[in-house]
Amino acid sequence: MGQTNNNTRYSNIELLRFVLMLAIYTWHLVVHGLNYKMIGREPYGNNLELTFIICALLCPAVNTFMFISGWFGIRFKTKKLIMLGLLAFLCSVLTYAVSVQMGLVRFESLAMIRHFIPISTSLWWFMTSYIMVYLFSPLINAGFEHLPRKQIDIVLIALTMIQVLSIISTANLGSTFFGLLYMYFLGRYMKTYRIIISRNKALILWSLSVGLLVVGQLVINHFAPRTIHLFRFLGYHNPLIILQAIGIFFFTWQLPRVHKPLFNTILTPTLCIYLITEQLPGLYKYQTNLLATRPIHGVLFFVGIILGSLLLGHILFAISTRLSDLITERK
Repeated sequence: MGQTNNNTRYSNIELLRFVLMLAIYTWHLVVHGLNYKMIGREPYGNNLELTFIICALLCPAVNTFMFISGWFGIRFKTKKLIMLGLLAFLCSVLTYAVSVQMGLVRFESLAMIRHFIPISTSLWWFMTSYIMVYLFSPLINAGFEHLPRKQIDIVLIALTMIQVLSIISTANLGSTFFGLLYMYFLGRYMKTYRIIISRNKALILWSLSVGLLVVGQLVINHFAPRTIHLFRFLGYHNPLIILQAIGIFFFTWQLPRVHKPLFNTILTPTLCIYLITEQLPGLYKYQTNLLATRPIHGVLFFVGIILGSLLLGHILFAISTRLSDLITERK
């Protein structure tokens, strides 16, 4: 992700990926920390209008993250696949061990087994789905190289219909393998056929999408106050969220491209922010409570969690990379 065919990693794209990861963490603070996912089922005492705006700004992060992968294309490598698997394993086992040691969870044999095979047990829905897209990427890339555009168009139309029409049901095909597959395919499609949006048009697309997301939530809340449909409206399959992700990417892509190797290296383990924070029980509620009661401490804690995850991520990345090198060298 964030690479071109000549292996150049542009720093503005790496920075975008980092910002997206911050958005995902903040999104989880709202969804899990403030328990917005349970609105309509449990009381929600926070400012609803402000929540609508925050959610509209944060919810396209996952789609944008995956669109980046589609635009630049995943180059399948056995070594990279093994490294990702090892990274997931190390993050899973480490966070579980820390959680047990700190008394956040009780040790259970079944839970331990689940953490030892985190991809197969979908410990993180995103990581499992991303690995699946990674496995299918050679077939998708080959299809774009060899199939006529008419057939590719038919596939895109079919995928779009399945993705978007699912919004009328309770199913969320956005937070799934299918959702990531769709965004990857869409990114590949636009890159292959050179469908590029100017910076001004991208900004307009993003602004309209955000505005309509806020208005949509206000309308839903007007007719059905504090209903569960408020949260369901923010599913990643919502076409407004998909369009917003496209706008975010192209606005960044049209900025002057900078290549700073040291900067890129620092941000390499961005994914670990998600892998680590998502597996620390009670983190989101603790963070939101701290922000509400002691804002300065809450902000410092936020920064500490992000920097700590990055630092630990560098260590785990180094171990995973070294182990994958040893494994592939023996084959």
